[in-house]
Amino acid sequence: MTIRIPVLAALLLLGAAPSRAQPFPVLGGYGFDWLKPDTASCRPISRREAERFQACRFEPSGNAFGLPSSHHSCKAPGRSETLVYETRAQCEAALETMRANAP
Repeated sequence: MTIRIPVLAALLLLGAAPSRAQPFPVLGGYGFDWLKPDTASCRPISRREAERFQACRFEPSGNAFGLPSSHHSCKAPGRSETLVYETRAQCEAALETMRANAP
C-alpha cells in the first residue's frame, strides 16, 4: 500500500520542522519589561531604549512563558529586563500568556 501526500501538505509539514531561529535586531523589535507586570505593555524598541540595555541575550528556541517565539532578553539599569520580540503579535502573545499565568 502506498500513501501519497499532496504536495501542499508535504510543504506544510516541511515548513513546520524545527529550525534554529536567526537573531533579529533589538532596535525596531517589540518588547515589554516582564519584571514590571503591572505596567508592562508591548512597545517598539527605540534607539534610546536600546542604548539603555546593558546586555542582551538571544534565545533562539523561545520558551519564554512556554511559547516558541525567539526573543532577546535585555537587562537595563535598576530592576529591569525587557523581552524583545521580532513582531508586535509575538510580543502581545507573550505578554498575554505571562498575565494569564500570573499568581
